[in-house]
Amino acid sequence: MTAFWMTYKQPQSHSDTSGWSDSAMNILQERFRNDPEQTTQWWVCSAHKKINIHDKAYLFKQGRGERGIFGYGEVISRPEQRDDPRGTGEKSTQVLIRIINLVDPRVDDFLVKYEDILQATDLKVELKNLAESQASGRQVKPIKLEEIIENLLPIRNLISIADDEGEDIKDVDVGDSRQRVLRSILARRGQHKFRNALLDAYGSRCAITGSPVVAVLEAAHITPYRGEHTNSIDNGLLLRADIHTLYDLNLITICPETRTVRVSTALANTGYEKLHGKKLRLAHTDASKPRRRHLEFRHSIFCNAEKSRLPS
Repeated sequence: MTAFWMTYKQPQSHSDTSGWSDSAMNILQERFRNDPEQTTQWWVCSAHKKINIHDKAYLFKQGRGERGIFGYGEVISRPEQRDDPRGTGEKSTQVLIRIINLVDPRVDDFLVKYEDILQATDLKVELKNLAESQASGRQVKPIKLEEIIENLLPIRNLISIADDEGEDIKDVDVGDSRQRVLRSILARRGQHKFRNALLDAYGSRCAITGSPVVAVLEAAHITPYRGEHTNSIDNGLLLRADIHTLYDLNLITICPETRTVRVSTALANTGYEKLHGKKLRLAHTDASKPRRRHLEFRHSIFCNAEKSRLPS
């Protein structure tokens, strides 16, 4: 999988057909506000022979004024010839993108400003070529530039877990405070290579639920993230975003002996208890399967946390 640079430009006048109309952008913004999980949009893609389903798409505002990435999503269709969205009456090659995050670029609202990307990389020529290209849908190269962009992108939501009384669930860890766990949740989207390797190892399906929706699958560390050396495949699980959060908060674990799911009593009557006893989906190769000593370490943390949740 790789990433592609989709461009947007505001028209400078009513007769300008080089950009999107305000009405078209209004419709996209409204759809995303009303249904942020299911918003899709066809986008012109010049490199349509290279693009594949599940590739990443960055939405970039060009033209005058502030520039930057105002959205991103996942390609969910093969390229098709469709009516050009700029209303030219011509056809253009487009791909369907499921929008994951979106803000309004017309008010200079950006997930990442162009200047911030420029300052974060020495690949200034490559970045300027993307930013100034008149062709939407160019491939982001080299991979280092894609990694820099990923590290700068924010996460749209952080799921907070609370007990029935509205209090934070007490979380007992070995050397890790709750704040460190939450910082890890916020940082995990930037682990691009690690996630791609796990997508390959698990056939793009959640190791616990079997969900095939790639846009919500994340790379989970079994033992806590301590730098690049902990991004080994046998220390990872591919998990759906909500399951990843529960796993990081020690509300779900994997029994090392049976490779089955154990769910905390704190999640009783939430629907998640149905996962209790479910067999873990294993990676395709032995080298990619979770190492037992990692599972044992994480399981012990869960057990200590579970004891603390029992009524005294």
